[in-house]
Amino acid sequence: MNTSNFDAPIQEKICHPELLTKLGQFKRRKLNRGAIIYHGSRERSPGTDYENKRLFGTRKWVSQDIITAVEYAYRYRTNLGNPLLWKLELKHDLICLEGSQFSLRNTGPWGVWFSEQFPNNFSIYAQEILGAHNSYGLLDHVKDGIAEEILVTNPEYALSTLTVSILPSDKQLVLQMADTFR
Repeated sequence: MNTSNFDAPIQEKICHPELLTKLGQFKRRKLNRGAIIYHGSRERSPGTDYENKRLFGTRKWVSQDIITAVEYAYRYRTNLGNPLLWKLELKHDLICLEGSQFSLRNTGPWGVWFSEQFPNNFSIYAQEILGAHNSYGLLDHVKDGIAEEILVTNPEYALSTLTVSILPSDKQLVLQMADTFR
């Protein structure tokens, strides 16, 4: 299991009022149990255990769009092994807020650290807005009802791994063949 360079994020205890208000204006949506979603990573990416096909940590970014997941698999941390495509299934209905994380960047208490801190703290805001659940989602970059990015809290509770595929080094070839991974 890869736990190197994986620090559990520090989560705030209270919600920033202005951020809570703006998030509270986001649309509510439910992703149904059994929905297929994807995650792109590397073999030794933080918060992943490729050998045991496990995603862990307090949150994980995933996608309903396979192309977005493939792009992420090739984008970051090329020194952490081969690119991977995870095919996942929601184990439970996922209660979500739908809206742009980017639209909130000047609202929260973290200043320039917003894009790092907001995902780590999303669950306390979601709980305040949506009530008590074991996992929450933030649907971002939604086009034609498909969320290119989904922030899922408590991924071990919410997600079941169906397959993990090592992708070839030729990203363009993989993008052309993306439908074969569905």
